[in-house]
Amino acid sequence: MRRLSFLQGWWIPLLFVAGTAVAGSWQSGPDRDVLHTAGIRSLTPWILDVIRAEEGIRPQMDWSRPDAPDWEEVARLAASRPTLSGPELILETQHAVVHYTLEGEDAVAEDLVTTAADAIEYVWTREITQMGYPAPLPDDGRGGSDKYDFYFTKQFMTYGYTSGEAAVDDNSRPSYIALATWMGVEETQVTVSHEFFHALHMTMDYKEPTWWLEETATWMEDMVYDDINDYYNYIPQAFNNPETPIDDNSNIVYAYAIYPRSLSERFGVDIIRDIWFATSASPDPEALFYNAQVVESYGADWPTTIHYFRESMLDLDRYEEGDAYAAEVGEVDMSGTFNTYPGNAEGTLTHTAAHMVEFLPPSGYGTLQIDFGGGHDLIASVFAEVARGDFEEIATDTPVGGSKVFTVDGFGDTYDRVVMVVTQTALDGETTYDFSFDTLDWTDGGSTDPSGCSISGRTSSRSGAGTALSALFVLGIGLAATRRRTRR
Repeated sequence: MRRLSFLQGWWIPLLFVAGTAVAGSWQSGPDRDVLHTAGIRSLTPWILDVIRAEEGIRPQMDWSRPDAPDWEEVARLAASRPTLSGPELILETQHAVVHYTLEGEDAVAEDLVTTAADAIEYVWTREITQMGYPAPLPDDGRGGSDKYDFYFTKQFMTYGYTSGEAAVDDNSRPSYIALATWMGVEETQVTVSHEFFHALHMTMDYKEPTWWLEETATWMEDMVYDDINDYYNYIPQAFNNPETPIDDNSNIVYAYAIYPRSLSERFGVDIIRDIWFATSASPDPEALFYNAQVVESYGADWPTTIHYFRESMLDLDRYEEGDAYAAEVGEVDMSGTFNTYPGNAEGTLTHTAAHMVEFLPPSGYGTLQIDFGGGHDLIASVFAEVARGDFEEIATDTPVGGSKVFTVDGFGDTYDRVVMVVTQTALDGETTYDFSFDTLDWTDGGSTDPSGCSISGRTSSRSGAGTALSALFVLGIGLAATRRRTRR
């Protein structure tokens, strides 16, 4: 499988270090203003914030972040369609019109226009004809006809955006898409699939939260162009932050495409459409609620489904592309590591988030015992590393909210590494929990007491009474990176 080299990944940090201002421009004529951005993949979420604000919906993006665009400039962008820098040309397809120019700063290579036109029809067939999503709403001929309109415009370091126009009911708006002129063939293909799904979001329910729009649009890229895998560039952020909930609206939304991917691989691709249809039937933006409701209509229950997703971040063999994920990220970051026994610890988790708690044996071998105290809406399970970077579940899940004593025989012999996965399965709120751990029947050259032993000369400073996982996040970021491994 191929993946794109992500332009931002190597040279944006250099620009920041050098103090260079990074600008992007989506403009309306030769004397137009410049919209400044940096590190933003698309303006679609920011445009949606402006559109929703007109209806009293609170903004979801962080407008205070250093690379955030200016609200007024985004509002001006959303207020009108692009006016190109030179004479406007069009290329019509069966379902769309591509607007472009060969002159001025919006000039684009005609080969790229043809690439986009071919991608539009392929994406239309895949997303609408085959997958059953509703077509974009007609726009009363604003682009010269009721065919869907795409515009090629100069965009610095973003791929494209989708902008909604006047609402036709509580949830739906017609829209158009602007594509960046700088892109190559594969960038154009995945951007058309991603942004066109946003156009279908505008048809179904543009009020749904940003996280659900972006996670499913990034998921759709891989449903349409499975061999490009541009989303691999983003997934490390999810594996670095399992304690971040799936409905977080930060840049992690692109990384969490692995969540709808988990759903569609377990239940079939139609489940994402069914969730979208459920959300669109309600005037309220309740995507997470409808995720749970639709999962249960498929005969599963929500708590074990979200826990299964979190387990899959450790046990990558559960993903069809798990080997590729492993090559990209190594493995999920550990929330805490313990290698001195006995001990106890405490953690706090917010909804849909998880802790990955790692146990390493001292010198010798025996039985590891973990006494998990349980907590409201929590599920815990235990995995062992059976080969480098390859995990298998060796102890079944706790009941939701329940406690359990996990025992792992062969600790230090059969298994050199054990990980407990703890997930807060609720749709909101947080839970604090505790657990203790010890080794039993230990053999170590005649000694049966492993307390104080260390691994590779490192004595854990994070075990013993009162250890808090929340503190581990502060203290253990660098250590977590050293605990990441790759598969053989």
